[in-house]
Amino acid sequence: MTGNSARVSRAQPSFTLLWSWGVGIGAAGALVALLLASRYFFATVALTYFLALVMIVTALLHIREASGNRRRAERGYWLGSGIPYLSAALLLLANPMLGNPRIAIILAGCVGLSGAARLALALGAHPLCRGWLYLSGIVSLAIALGLGFGWPFASVGLAARALAVDLAVQGVVLVLLEARRAHPSHGLARLGTGRRGNWQ
Repeated sequence: MTGNSARVSRAQPSFTLLWSWGVGIGAAGALVALLLASRYFFATVALTYFLALVMIVTALLHIREASGNRRRAERGYWLGSGIPYLSAALLLLANPMLGNPRIAIILAGCVGLSGAARLALALGAHPLCRGWLYLSGIVSLAIALGLGFGWPFASVGLAARALAVDLAVQGVVLVLLEARRAHPSHGLARLGTGRRGNWQ
């Protein structure tokens, strides 16, 4: 029974690591596609839907980090990052063209809250991961400001490209965290030391 539990616990990080790689690669692929097909309306809308789905996966990975963390502060920060980002993804699915200014402002607020939570999370991170968390939070806040003030997002294509950059950076952060969990000896990050399992 104990051996089976150990095998399951070792398999879980690999499964989540696959999803983390999927976030980064999916966002990067969408960004390249947007750059190549930015003049085609339907392609841009389809890629915006795809980005919203990648955002949902990202948010669920953040929430997973919270559910497995024993530290109350870090658990709260991960929830503070995941739940607003999930709300932003659902808003983007419902309004892929961001035609309603109020929806755009709410979307900006959700992305901004998620970025602020990641900045707070970075304060307690290992230096090797802290920079990526800071970058991720700053990028999210910059995109939130751009969405909120309507600049420089003159079209949904530009907004989608910016969100793709944000997701790509978050994908790197998630890969680092999951790689640390799968290989604790690498010492990639101190984040999650309170998580269940061999994190010390």
